[in-house]
Amino acid sequence: MHEKPATIDFSSVPESGGIPKAVIALVVFGVIAVFTIGGSVIFNAGFHHLWPSLESLRIKL
Repeated sequence: MHEKPATIDFSSVPESGGIPKAVIALVVFGVIAVFTIGGSVIFNAGFHHLWPSLESLRIKL
């Protein structure tokens, strides 16, 4: 059967081991990826868009 320990010490709080370096690297990579994709979307937003509308009526489809 399971036996309970005679005394349990609740006088101290366990210390954290910290955030692993792999997690920090993945977060940094993710932030860089988000800004890179966002920048490419903004940079390419005008691709194949013609303005004013007078020019857009003359494009070959």
